[in-house]
Amino acid sequence: MHKRGPNLTGHAPIHPMTSIDISAARILFSQIVDRASKGESFVIAKSGTPLAKLVPLDEGKPTKIRFGLMKGEIHIGPDFDAPLDDFEDGSSA
Repeated sequence: MHKRGPNLTGHAPIHPMTSIDISAARILFSQIVDRASKGESFVIAKSGTPLAKLVPLDEGKPTKIRFGLMKGEIHIGPDFDAPLDDFEDGSSA
């Protein structure tokens, strides 16, 4: 019977940042990339020392701007553009 190498199936649930040894990462590379593409993050370590982090590509992607979200929440006073009494711009007159 053919003995298979390690895999990520059947293990306890993966935590937000799973650490995996570099030798196992080589063997499980396609599985790790597949899981990263689904939102998981991995730290790749060698002898317990973190070397690299594999994160989903869209992690950190800016959220879509929703215009009008703060409508009615921000109020600007009628004198917002009036000169400041104690403002000095540093230029000599």
